[in-house]
Amino acid sequence: MSTVFISYSHVDSQIASDISELLDAEGVSHFRDVKDIGWGQDIEGEVRIALHNCAAIIVVVSPASLDSAWVPYEIGHARALKKQILPFLTHPSLKLPNYLSRLSHINTLDGVCQHLRKFEFKRNAAQTSEVLQKTIKAIADTNAERIAGKWIGQGHQQRGPDGHPIDYDLTLELHATNDLVTGTMTLSMPYRGTQYTGLLNVAGGFVGGRFVWINYVGNHGPRPHFGSMVWDLSQDDQRLIGDYTGYGALTDRVVSGFAQLTKVR
Repeated sequence: MSTVFISYSHVDSQIASDISELLDAEGVSHFRDVKDIGWGQDIEGEVRIALHNCAAIIVVVSPASLDSAWVPYEIGHARALKKQILPFLTHPSLKLPNYLSRLSHINTLDGVCQHLRKFEFKRNAAQTSEVLQKTIKAIADTNAERIAGKWIGQGHQQRGPDGHPIDYDLTLELHATNDLVTGTMTLSMPYRGTQYTGLLNVAGGFVGGRFVWINYVGNHGPRPHFGSMVWDLSQDDQRLIGDYTGYGALTDRVVSGFAQLTKVR
């Protein structure tokens, strides 16, 4: 998962590289197309996933980016997802479109450095996830392939965004690598009159011969979802039943619940 998405025209590649280096130096994870989209991958699909997962989008605003097709698309998608938009102007005198002119902006790399402290919470969440993953690796069984595949089902959260219990659809896609699993979790639930779909990154392992311990991290707005799930695998390896506890960004509080999934491939 990347905390920051860098949106830019390739005409401004040097500026994007400078911002990328600053983020690396400060330990802030970030998405940039040239380093995160592989040969043959679906560009639009990877961009949409990265925008779902980020907390903020740094937009390199220049004559070239204002003329491009991709940058306004990425800004629009980020606004729809209620992501924080951070304009970086290459020319202070640029005339900005209405959707950017209302936002405060910066035009120096020093300004980027001064604002990086706002992402401390996300850095700490990512570091905590890495520590938990090391713990899982130390005790995980070696047959992680038993839980690799696609799982679908339903979950129940004891307190949803409106304070009441809520049911939701859940999809889990896991890939085995040695004794660990990684993948994505997609949940869909009603939220403020619309259907909210969240994409979370998951990582964990198979422990104790039948249990799956997975940590998840994902973003909605300025704060990330995060938490842990423990699943009980059925004897035929076709069903997962488990409980979770974590922080819910939509509810802005600790959440807990349970879910049941069936393997479909």
